Amino acid sequence: MDFRTPRRLGDAVVDACFADLCPGPDGRIETVLTDPATGEELRVWQYGGYLHVFTGDTLARDRRASIALEPVEATTDAFNRPEHATALALEPGQQRQFRFGVRYAPPES
Repeated sequence: MDFRTPRRLGDAVVDACFADLCPGPDGRIETVLTDPATGEELRVWQYGGYLHVFTGDTLARDRRASIALEPVEATTDAFNRPEHATALALEPGQQRQFRFGVRYAPPES
């Protein structure tokens, strides 16, 4: 599933963690979800990491009633993946920061 070029989500069933996100010139990654019927727009921005997307199609109730866009610093189940051990480890006194946010634009009147 490649959404680097804007396209309709349509009836795609998505429960995936996207990697290799493309930052803009300022280093910020933006994921944009737009409702073509209303013009409503949701922008999720982050610096680094991954983006987990879930369309809710596999839920027992309220299937596809919403969509989740979740910026994450590490991929799913990273603590149990040896290739991520170095990136996740923190020595005493060290800290790590992961910045992300959301901007909502209502439909134009």
